[in-house]
Amino acid sequence: METFLIRHTTPAVDKGICYGQTDLLLTADFQEEASDVLENLPTKPDVIYSSPLHRCRILAEFLSRASGVPVEVDKRLMELHFGNWEMKRWDDIDSTDLTQWMSNYERARCPGGESYHDLMARVEDFIVSLQATTHKTSWVVTHGGVLRAVNVLVNKISLKQSMDLRIPYGNILRLKL
Repeated sequence: METFLIRHTTPAVDKGICYGQTDLLLTADFQEEASDVLENLPTKPDVIYSSPLHRCRILAEFLSRASGVPVEVDKRLMELHFGNWEMKRWDDIDSTDLTQWMSNYERARCPGGESYHDLMARVEDFIVSLQATTHKTSWVVTHGGVLRAVNVLVNKISLKQSMDLRIPYGNILRLKL
């Protein structure tokens, strides 16, 4: 199966804000960014999956209108939940808590949130279920953390290595599953 993982377009949020599962709007450049994404998708999909968060759903619905393929919303595609840190400036998060989390982000949960291990488990479950379908081509609109998790699972790189990946908004990752 050919799968195109698509990171949502630019969210309307100040730089330096922790926003994982917060449901954000998109910038005024959405139409232009979405058109660029569509131009870079080479084939019509059999299915379009999307995170339920607004910043993904809006792009998925745009792609759905263009392709005529309906969107299936899947909670497993949501970004990492940063819990109590959501919508706080990274600089305003208690430095002791942040240091403890960053020293073991794979297993340590953000206060009231998830660890990357939790995210990886969700994403792996989604990938396994996707592989069990008969679809030949799928488009998956999701988040940077999910794209990193897929890279870890499919390309067999470490989570630490995945943090070095630059994944711009509107980025498309093509995979053969």
